[in-house]
Amino acid sequence: MRLYAVFCALLSSSLIISAREAHYTLTIHQGLDTGGPKLSEVTLSCHPVGGTHPHANAACSSLDKASGSFEELSDNGKLCLTIFDPITATVKGASLKFEQTYSNRCVLVSKTDKVFDF
Repeated sequence: MRLYAVFCALLSSSLIISAREAHYTLTIHQGLDTGGPKLSEVTLSCHPVGGTHPHANAACSSLDKASGSFEELSDNGKLCLTIFDPITATVKGASLKFEQTYSNRCVLVSKTDKVFDF
């Protein structure tokens, strides 16, 4: 029984560690969906911070504040012009897929608090 308890403790601690580690590929496409031209793509790793994202520390901090949820990222309050030039942002990770279209690049960056600022 003691061996079973040790195994469960080790398993749960490894699950907690892997949940904190995060590796993403973030892509921005021109248009209303991912069928448009790819404008840019970066990688982002959190815990530890890394990847090709130019603002990796700020992006990971924003994701930490949103409990790792791309849907819950906070708006940084930046004012944007109401120009319709749609941009579609995607995220792919080990167990995550996110896709959202924004009216323009400024709105994308504003609504995702540095995560898509690349």
